[in-house]
Amino acid sequence: MDRNSFERALLFGFGSAVIHLSNCNNSTEYNDILFEYSIKDSAYDVQCEGTKAQYLWDLIKQVGNMEELQSRIINSLKDDNPGIYQQQVFELGILFYKESNYNPISIMLENCRYDKEYGCFIGCDELAEVADKNQILFLANLIAARFQEDEYYDGESFFIENLQKRFDDDYLKGLFRDLLEHNKKFEKYFIKELNYTPQKYTYLRPTYEEIKAKLLEYNPVPSYHKMCPWARKAEEFELQLVEHDINHSSDTQLVRELLYAFSLVPYKGNVEKVLGFLDNPTLSESAVCALKWKSDKRIRKKAINIISSALNWYDYIPLLLNNYQTGDYKLIFLMCNNDYDEDLWHVIQTRMNEMFDKYENTYCHELYALLYKHNRCTICRKKMVGYMLRDRFDDSVILNELKRDVNIETREIIKSLN
Repeated sequence: MDRNSFERALLFGFGSAVIHLSNCNNSTEYNDILFEYSIKDSAYDVQCEGTKAQYLWDLIKQVGNMEELQSRIINSLKDDNPGIYQQQVFELGILFYKESNYNPISIMLENCRYDKEYGCFIGCDELAEVADKNQILFLANLIAARFQEDEYYDGESFFIENLQKRFDDDYLKGLFRDLLEHNKKFEKYFIKELNYTPQKYTYLRPTYEEIKAKLLEYNPVPSYHKMCPWARKAEEFELQLVEHDINHSSDTQLVRELLYAFSLVPYKGNVEKVLGFLDNPTLSESAVCALKWKSDKRIRKKAINIISSALNWYDYIPLLLNNYQTGDYKLIFLMCNNDYDEDLWHVIQTRMNEMFDKYENTYCHELYALLYKHNRCTICRKKMVGYMLRDRFDDSVILNELKRDVNIETREIIKSLN
């Protein structure tokens, strides 16, 4: 594996990078690359996927001069550079502390700073997992001081919760006695977190006429976000009203919005007219939402023609959900053999996971391998791995890589085979 291949493996979170380093006999050749990836966000969607801390630690353990690299990573916290992904560095620091001889806690405490963009002290929640009594008080005083100077600050999300995993409530009340007596905002925060229960979200669903009136305002907010949650709670007669308007309204914009109601609930209306919407650039994307629920030779014929020729062929894959025939995976494999950016690969993977969920792929494992190599989203990859194993995917190289994948749940799926 050359350096470019190694860096690509890091970007995708492939286990091949871990395997390669384990065979390099404590080499320091890749330390600079590992440092750069340790202090930057390289996840496809970090809000959903989380950091790569555990994966990076698995890599760091394979190199020569490990403690020097650990120190270099932790000391990056001293650099007040917004480009440094501090959350990941703090998570790595906790792993260093728990699983090696290197102790980074004092540096982490000194550089636990309030981040205005995120509205919290980065690293505070993680430090609560390992801090001793005095260190916990230091962090609590940071929080208390912030309450005094910032009226909009609402505390740290998991600081108290993480402490509760280590200590009972009476101990924490005693530890924070002075703060609780002299800082009312901290006291309010502490009591709230100590007795925290998740709040259930209640969706106040409007009537069909009310939401239809909103749609007619042509609000720029995507209609999917209006119609999808509404339709999931809709009565059958309301969905019939939507179907009626789709088939009888002359307002193209309104019809486009209404079709999104069937993103997650079945469309039971007429096929003929909606099938014609596939030729209308304004309606084609939303028409797929309704037609994907129908089994119809005309839909299949249209789907195959579009998938074989359109630039955005991947948007029409759902039309095969109820019109699949053996051999369709081969067609999709052929269409995938082009250059796409990472977001389009993600779209293709998402669409294909719906197909794999419904139809086994025992004859085109090349499609699994191709998607594995090109999609960066580790959540979609994890989901596909389940289908790969169901369909007896037997590429030993990829299966071995998956044992060390960046996604911990993917690793567990593979381990469960043994």
